[in-house]
Amino acid sequence: MDYIKRFLLVGIFSAILICLLLFIGASSTYAADEEYMWPTDGEVTDTFGTRGGDHDGLDIAAEKGTDVVAAQSGKVIRSDYSSSYGHVVIISHDNNDETVYAHLSKRLKQEGETTAKGEVIGKVGNTGHSRGSHLHFELHKGAWNVAKTFAVNPLPVLKMGMDMLDTKNKNNRTSEVQSFVKSEELEAEKDEENITYTVENGDTLWDIAQAHDMTVEELKDANNISSSLIYPDQELII
Repeated sequence: MDYIKRFLLVGIFSAILICLLLFIGASSTYAADEEYMWPTDGEVTDTFGTRGGDHDGLDIAAEKGTDVVAAQSGKVIRSDYSSSYGHVVIISHDNNDETVYAHLSKRLKQEGETTAKGEVIGKVGNTGHSRGSHLHFELHKGAWNVAKTFAVNPLPVLKMGMDMLDTKNKNNRTSEVQSFVKSEELEAEKDEENITYTVENGDTLWDIAQAHDMTVEELKDANNISSSLIYPDQELII
């Protein structure tokens, strides 16, 4: 009987171990499948969060007619023309993410169709509210909506998907991403370094400049003001 019990226990533990290994393997495969490839070949000209936080995607400048591919496999849930996006394709993915491909010159996928990762879904264009030929790409961690409440910065997942590119394009993309990351870091450092002073009754620009070892002109330049008039409770960058 003890032998049978030991045999059953070994069998149970073996089954649990196999299930765990299968789960880990499936999770790893799923994570790899979630990586996004660059949707087109071009130059990054604008990133997420610019324009006062109103830019909800990534702009990639390219010649009109350049292929635009699905960054990940999925189902096309929208393929139409809007006054803002111009010709646009939106794809829903198995992980519930949605990606947007806007300002296209041509749409090659229709609503309801499925698409494979890397499949051409359209061509770069300059339609809708656009200045110059480029692809506007968005990533949403949830369903797209007008307020774009689920929009996130696509650069991190595109960085993970860089192994999908050939060596030349990979180097170009790495350089572009590093450049933007460095730029964002410098802006953050600049913001952290900015010290503000709240104007009090009786203060003058000369008094404030002298107290902070600046000239009046430097103080004006830092705050983009031309007049010498200041008012109580005004915030000045020092």
